[in-house]
Amino acid sequence: MNKSINRYIEIFLTLAILVGFFMPYVEDKIPLDYIFPNSISHMDIFIVTIPILVTIPFLLALIFKDLLKNTLLKILRIFFLVLYVIILGYYIDIFISSLGFIIFGSIADSVIAIVLSLNLLVLNLKYTLLKQDELQNIFLAIMTFPFIFYLSFVLLSIIEMEGNFNYGGYIINIAFLSLYVLALINIFRKHKLNKTVNKS
Repeated sequence: MNKSINRYIEIFLTLAILVGFFMPYVEDKIPLDYIFPNSISHMDIFIVTIPILVTIPFLLALIFKDLLKNTLLKILRIFFLVLYVIILGYYIDIFISSLGFIIFGSIADSVIAIVLSLNLLVLNLKYTLLKQDELQNIFLAIMTFPFIFYLSFVLLSIIEMEGNFNYGGYIINIAFLSLYVLALINIFRKHKLNKTVNKS
């Protein structure tokens, strides 16, 4: 896929997520109600608020990709990798806590979110050569935690609402899953291209 077309698609999908924040998500609440709840704890901040708000720097990195300098990229890379480790710790805590109460939904949701996020991060750090792309995928790996963790709630809501569609849930999750798949495709495509160049 042409690089510029791919970038426009990613920007469009990210904008779709941001628009979805202002649309009914689950139980006729909008995502902003979950991002900024009336009573917010440090756990809410690190498992929901911060990872979802990373959508904004992700969009900015897409738009201003060519303007980011190496020094800034290095600083942002270190900062967001540290942030990633902190958020990962919270999701591991959710998993361990769920084991104690045998909450199968939370166990499955947290495991899937952790595995998919780590999968993207590890592949990104191993195969991505361009620092701009690497930072972009670190953002996406952070975003993967809440979007995947709460995906089952959206699916359950769609089933239970019986036609009372929560459009925000559809838009956000379809757009995010598309971004995740595109990121993996780009990583493997560029890795394959680099291998071909090195062989020649």
